[in-house]
Amino acid sequence: MKEHKHILLLLYLLLVLMFSCGKTSYQEGIANDTTENIVIDLDRNTKLPYDSLFAKIEFIKLETNEQNLIGRISQILFVDSLIVIVDSENTKSINIFDLEGKWKCGVGLTGNGPDEYVEISNVVIVPEKKWICILDRPQKKILYFDLNGKFISSERQSFMLDYFEYIDVNHKAFNVIGMYDYAYGNHKGNALIVTGLTDNILYGAFKDTYHVDFDFVINRPLKKFSEQVYFSPNFSDSIFIVENDKVIPKYYIDIRTNGISKSDKKNLTNKKLYDLRSRCFYFNGDFIETNDFTFINIATPWGYPFAIYSHEIHDVFLTTGEFTNPLYTFCTSEPIARFKENEVVFPVDAYVIYNSKDALYTIKEYKSVLDELYKDLDVNSNPILLICQININLGKQ
Repeated sequence: MKEHKHILLLLYLLLVLMFSCGKTSYQEGIANDTTENIVIDLDRNTKLPYDSLFAKIEFIKLETNEQNLIGRISQILFVDSLIVIVDSENTKSINIFDLEGKWKCGVGLTGNGPDEYVEISNVVIVPEKKWICILDRPQKKILYFDLNGKFISSERQSFMLDYFEYIDVNHKAFNVIGMYDYAYGNHKGNALIVTGLTDNILYGAFKDTYHVDFDFVINRPLKKFSEQVYFSPNFSDSIFIVENDKVIPKYYIDIRTNGISKSDKKNLTNKKLYDLRSRCFYFNGDFIETNDFTFINIATPWGYPFAIYSHEIHDVFLTTGEFTNPLYTFCTSEPIARFKENEVVFPVDAYVIYNSKDALYTIKEYKSVLDELYKDLDVNSNPILLICQININLGKQ
């Protein structure tokens, strides 16, 4: 009898071990790749003026007319020689411009028709086809348009989601934090879901942190740069590469200046986090991956200072806040897009630039640049895109 109980106990423990190992490989993102440790230490990292961190800064003025008014830019996507500008909140519009800022066309309209959306929850570019794909979350609907703004088709999404990115033309990665849909099946309770061509779920990853006492989510944990998709689990300080069959650890953001400790991150509640955010620094998932650098915004009680991590020399660079070129005045918020190889894009509202005119013109050596910036600009103009090229020689001088 005792032997029988021992055998049952061993079988039970074996099943638990097998289940735990299989689940942990996705939940924790375990892989054999080496994670790069990005150390952010305000006391030790090299600090440089903006003019040294960036090789140059340029701007694109988006044409303004009655058909393309933009309130606040929520997304910027670059495809071929075009810029896709998304305003998901104010005007609920999508507009396409060329690289000179000339307006080409609008994409879709609000409404309940087959080619209309109620909400612009997310916009992505379909790989290879280069279609514009709009997620309308309230209607669980996805709409497709070509780069001329022509409607192609729409389809219903089979499960709830926050937003998604294409891994490739046949695979998607879905952010489902706080979404509890029985359609997830055995993958219910994960924060990330990866599907195949027909939205069949291939695997889930990372335990969802959302619960009744903690509903805070970091800023857009799922991102795509160039052809690679990344995911930052909620308050994990980690960034993972998302592939068709697995997640791979890529970076650990090691904030050593007034950072939130690992013990403080356990059993987080809204109340506890509110207190921590009022006095600590933390990584909120806000980064841009370029060819040679990782541009990271750090959330602090007083703003979002950035750190630039060099892939080649594995070092971090911060800014002193000083600059010569007056355009850097407007690069104190977060960039929201990558352009070309090593450039990051800051959208700036026209009224912000317009109201700074007198102060900027005191820097006389940049008069010609400012003349071009302020030409035909007024408070009602569309936002301006400031494009900063990261200095490829950082740390090599």
